[in-house]
Amino acid sequence: MPIENHILEQSALFENVKGPEIQRVLHCLGATTQKYPKNKIVLTAGTPVNYIGFLMNGVLQIAREDENGNRNILDKLVPGELFAEVFACIGGMASPITVLAETDSHILFLDCRKMLHSCESACAAHAQIIENLLRLIAQKTLSLNEKIDCIGQRTLREKIWAFLILQQRHTGKKAFSIPFSRAEMADYLCVDRSALSATLSRMQEEGCLLYNKNHFELLRTNL
Repeated sequence: MPIENHILEQSALFENVKGPEIQRVLHCLGATTQKYPKNKIVLTAGTPVNYIGFLMNGVLQIAREDENGNRNILDKLVPGELFAEVFACIGGMASPITVLAETDSHILFLDCRKMLHSCESACAAHAQIIENLLRLIAQKTLSLNEKIDCIGQRTLREKIWAFLILQQRHTGKKAFSIPFSRAEMADYLCVDRSALSATLSRMQEEGCLLYNKNHFELLRTNL
């Protein structure tokens, strides 16, 4: 399968798996690839999942809708990141999320049933990928807990501040960019877009922060 190794070697899933080992383990895991144009749905909520998605190129949006059609953005993925790994590991679980190609995207699919069971040769690369997968699932669980901390704040102002503090910590910079538009940020925080924009404007007037579109700088250490 003609997949460039350097794309995978730079990812956390294939950490410590190099060179010809990558192509061998891809065959072992029943890997396939598919390209999706911008705005194409990659995975629809309710679809049984047995494959782990690995984004090779593009940007994906992970979202969930409630019974009333309200959308909640859970994450945005960039190359090297995974989706549906938890549902695939459970085995055929119906996906509670929808995955959308925000830009033209190229995705590698790995059969989770083959991944979780050692191959006949019991190769070291296969074992390494299982170890890497467990680490990535743990990290994603931590990220979801961070989101719960943000949306669990009592006021809109506190939700915004908790979210921006978190983004600042991730970047390690006083001034930083977030991966969301204003509408997407509102969806992520489960708040009204107009109220979000109005609160951000007031916070800037009060000297809490500076912002321009998705670029922010925090001027205080706390509210």
